[in-house]
Amino acid sequence: MRDLAVMLADGGDALTDLGALRDQPTLFGHVASDPTAYRCLERLDAGMLAQIRGARAAARACAWGIAKAPRRLVLDIDATLVTARSDKERAAGIYKGGYGFHPLLCFEATTGEALAGILRPGCAGANTAADHIAVLERALAQLPHGAAGSGTLVRCDSGGASHDFLDAVTARGLAFSVGCELSERVREACLAVPQDAWLPALDSEGDPRDGAWVAELDLDLSAWPAGTRAICRRERPRPGAQLSFSDAGGHRFQVLLTNQKGTRIARLEQVHRSRAAIEDWGPRRQGLGAAQPAVPLLCHERGVARARAHRHRPALLDEAAARRQRPRRRQNRASRPRRPSRACKPYRQADEPTAAAQTQALTGPASACLETGGDHSRRRLGAPRPLQCGPSLRPRGCAIVGGGRMRSSEEAARPFVKARG
Repeated sequence: MRDLAVMLADGGDALTDLGALRDQPTLFGHVASDPTAYRCLERLDAGMLAQIRGARAAARACAWGIAKAPRRLVLDIDATLVTARSDKERAAGIYKGGYGFHPLLCFEATTGEALAGILRPGCAGANTAADHIAVLERALAQLPHGAAGSGTLVRCDSGGASHDFLDAVTARGLAFSVGCELSERVREACLAVPQDAWLPALDSEGDPRDGAWVAELDLDLSAWPAGTRAICRRERPRPGAQLSFSDAGGHRFQVLLTNQKGTRIARLEQVHRSRAAIEDWGPRRQGLGAAQPAVPLLCHERGVARARAHRHRPALLDEAAARRQRPRRRQNRASRPRRPSRACKPYRQADEPTAAAQTQALTGPASACLETGGDHSRRRLGAPRPLQCGPSLRPRGCAIVGGGRMRSSEEAARPFVKARG
């Protein structure tokens, strides 16, 4: 289990990724083989999973005892989508048109630690109260004893705005801040707010933000837990954004429900909007591969296991660093595949006088080069380039002058000829 934990922390998503640890025995020692790790996971039951969660909670309590624990615990609960490339166990169709899983995760906002998670099929609902309560209970069990209290805040999007879940949160003495759906009753309350009741909203730094305002709505919230308040945010869309039919007066509205006390509603709204960081935590972990199930139970296990065994294994734990340090492969010329030869277009044959002049210029004496150097070079078709010779191929008694033509040494020595070479 230790090797599997290190592999998952490194971003592995299958048992064969243990090869990245197995290839570095100096750092990790003896690492379990793939069959051994599979048998270990296959024999896990509810009791062993409870022991693993207890070990994680003990390790977190020790770490928070050494380091400074967060001043205020903020638990962010959100669902994410994991795509399955094959027919895995409990995989189902996703409401967005894909196929895979719809897990529900809980993170601690201050430290970014993943406290708990539930692997659900892709068809699971986003606002299932029973799943939210189960994740909250597992997350609270991971915290040190006495860490959670009345100041602990539970944040969710509109998927957590259910009566059963919020009742469970308040029953445990915690505060909540969840999104609220813009129903017809809520829209009417937003439009009924007087203009002078809107207060400037705050940005992430705590400064007033231009083009955004907040106000508390006058809604009947008696069906919700005691002390529930509705706070609305009104803002101008960014330039170029497409407006919807519910955007009145060129403004967009967002409403949240919270039982937190205080008169600074702009601060309460800012704390709720800071949960946007969890929207990146789930996809980022999927990109690293940690969100994929470690053991895929497939219909055709042998074929997939064979494909996994032959895939590339990273040489280092940091795959990005491995790609930067991996030298580029230089293929030998002898091993390069030859391109198919193209059909050469035949050149137009020169006429007989030109061919004779070319032959005489290449095989005759230097005087023949002087006679034929300027005549055939003016022809458009079939005319060779002016004859240029290096020192080793230059006929004896000749010199090269401007234009590439050759003359005799006596003629090149005349003062009115600009000789070169």
